[in-house]
Amino acid sequence: MHARWRGDGRELFFLSDDGVVMVAAAIPGPIPAFEAPTRLFQGPEAPAFSADRFSVTENGQRFLLAEVTGGEDDIAALMVLLNWNALRRE
Repeated sequence: MHARWRGDGRELFFLSDDGVVMVAAAIPGPIPAFEAPTRLFQGPEAPAFSADRFSVTENGQRFLLAEVTGGEDDIAALMVLLNWNALRRE
């Protein structure tokens, strides 16, 4: 469930029912096919780990995982700063 493609479309990452991050390599050809899925690592347990809390970089080498330990009402705010390196003073 909650599948995410690698940027070049060569791999599909997804979550198993118990929160394991899996990958299946796409097999090129006229009919869509995949190699057998491979277990990458154990993520946070479901249901605290869901689609809106899982992302993968374009090259498939890094993952962003968010785990909610309280209820949804316990989350006040989350700020994400993009391009933070440009703000550094040298």
